Amino acid sequence: MLFVSYNTQDSKKRSLKSFLAYKKSLILLIFILCFSTAFTSTINIPADYSSIQAGIDAANNGDTILVQPGTYVEAINFIGKNITVTSLVSTTGDTSYIYQTIIDANQTSTAITFNNSEDTTACLNGFTVQNGAGTYGGGINCDGAKPTLSHLIVKNNTTDGNGGGIYCTNSDPIIKNSRISSNSSSWMGAGIYLTYSDPVLKNLIIKNNTDNGGGAGGIMCNHSSPTIMNTTILSNFCNHDAGGLQCTGYSNPYLENVNIINNTSENSAGGITCSEYSNPIIVNSLVANNKGSDSYGNGIYATYYASPQVSYSNFFNNQTTNFDGYSINDSLGVNVTTNANDDSCDAYYNIQMDPCFVDTANANYHITKNSPCIDAGAPNTSLDPDYTVADIGRYYYPHPFTAYPHEINYGSIQMENDTTSSLILTNTSDNLITINSINTFNPAFYTNWSGENIPANSNLVLDVTFDPDTTGSHTGVLTVDNNYENKFIPLSANTIGAYISPDRYNLNYGTIELGYPDTMQLVLTNKGNIDLNINNIQAAPDNYFNFISITDSLIAEEETDTAYIEFAPQTQGEFSDTLYITSNAYNHESLKINLYGEGGSPPAPVENLIIDIDGSNTNLSWSEVTTTENGNPINVNYYLVYYCESPDSVFYFHGYTADTTYTHSGVAQVSNNMYYRVTAFTGSFKILKSIIRQQPKLEFGKLDQYIEIIRKK
Repeated sequence: MLFVSYNTQDSKKRSLKSFLAYKKSLILLIFILCFSTAFTSTINIPADYSSIQAGIDAANNGDTILVQPGTYVEAINFIGKNITVTSLVSTTGDTSYIYQTIIDANQTSTAITFNNSEDTTACLNGFTVQNGAGTYGGGINCDGAKPTLSHLIVKNNTTDGNGGGIYCTNSDPIIKNSRISSNSSSWMGAGIYLTYSDPVLKNLIIKNNTDNGGGAGGIMCNHSSPTIMNTTILSNFCNHDAGGLQCTGYSNPYLENVNIINNTSENSAGGITCSEYSNPIIVNSLVANNKGSDSYGNGIYATYYASPQVSYSNFFNNQTTNFDGYSINDSLGVNVTTNANDDSCDAYYNIQMDPCFVDTANANYHITKNSPCIDAGAPNTSLDPDYTVADIGRYYYPHPFTAYPHEINYGSIQMENDTTSSLILTNTSDNLITINSINTFNPAFYTNWSGENIPANSNLVLDVTFDPDTTGSHTGVLTVDNNYENKFIPLSANTIGAYISPDRYNLNYGTIELGYPDTMQLVLTNKGNIDLNINNIQAAPDNYFNFISITDSLIAEEETDTAYIEFAPQTQGEFSDTLYITSNAYNHESLKINLYGEGGSPPAPVENLIIDIDGSNTNLSWSEVTTTENGNPINVNYYLVYYCESPDSVFYFHGYTADTTYTHSGVAQVSNNMYYRVTAFTGSFKILKSIIRQQPKLEFGKLDQYIEIIRKK
């Protein structure tokens, strides 16, 4: 029996607090594994070297430079080495070491430089990077490199060119779990400047950066297509172009769950500006309260053949308009339908509603339980951590009670297999959730729930099993009736299987003259919903029954094929055997067909059949049969009588006699026409009873083992 389960927990309940503790220890273990590679060494700063740069100079690829808390007044360059430079964050998991471990460039140069083809194994982790000053990046410069930058605070850096916080050219770094704030630029990209670069930007806060030149207080994209996820671009300023995000020169960034809020531009859009054939993709994002020039739409402004693709997002309270520009899609912001929450939205499921922030006065941009952004994100993007449909914006609202997955589809399941999936019921509230009942409303689906409730901040993992007994599609709804909010989980599956159905389970050949074998037909029908594959047909040859052929061993749904089985006795006597038909049929993997026959001498046809009507009776008489079909002398044991009202119809067995006469009583009263068939039989009475039981009717011309004469009354 196939048994599949996604539940790997020994206990069906797990405390969320315990899970978070487990997750924290796992993160720490990953850090230790990443920074403790065999054949590498760890250089301690300042124990081994007084400066971080001295440690870098002494390091080899793969080494780790572990920096103790303190302020290191220096600028560092990785000089092409793929090494890890990290604070105690990596060994403790304590993020407070980010604030305690500072790289301060003292306004002398760019604070951190990667310009020698470093790859993603060149890691900078767990620092505050401040007071850098340079033409290309005040805080961090990436030129032709792909480093990994994580758990950083990049603040108070300046540039007289581009990239106050971070500058990237021809670089694809990974920048995550960091804050870029209070940086300034004299030209473009106060927070981050990208040119010909496609970095991954994840879990960032880009805040309070000031661009005094010509492009973007938050992020400037020039010929660049970054992936930006779970990021906040907040309260940045630009005196010319976009306050939040600028896309120009064929830039096509992808934004998912991004907040662009409270950004300001003096001469362009406060939120997003797109120009020069740039086509950003924006989904599940929140653009609100941005301010700019009265001449521009301050949510998103598109010009110079730019074509932003915006869906499942919320644009709210942006100065002037939410969508503007001569190349903007005219359908954006025009409400024509409703979304999953029944809120009015445009054709791309964008809403324009108050997101219901917790506390804007104190820059708390989490959403409250009344927010229209809840569960309004794209259904094909990643679920929120509470296993619900993505919310719009950076911060999701945790549902107190959730069920995951939202539906269970087992796909196509072979008959006679049962399959199990897991359903996770999560309680994030501080109260007990009492489950009254769990029903599936279809016996093919069932759970292992045994009356458990869900304590506060815990979850319950259930096995949901599908065990079908018929082919075809199956549906159900798993309903969790509880004291908080009932959950409804659609269930579906398709059961597939081949089903073999023979036209009979017994083949009786009667008496067969030695040397004259007879072949019978067995019609096999597939009543399943997939192809029936006949793998083998076999009978024991010692009993003289042999499988000859089948028209096709592959039988499609609702189709039939014919198997031919021969009986060729070599000696006199009664014989029996079992024909085994093996296939992929779920009802009979090995179908058994009983075979009977007798080796002997079948008679020649009866002759001189006379039919005489006597009142309401019909009297039959005929000449005695004394020879076989081939002229050999025999003794006939019985004569079998069949009748019907049409010579082309089915003849039904009426009776048998050991004499050469037979009376059909009362037939003249019920029929004007009657046809008869008389056959001679030389086998034992045991075989005769088997024939009468298994074949009470004969189709004309179908049974060659019987020799018959038909005469009209």
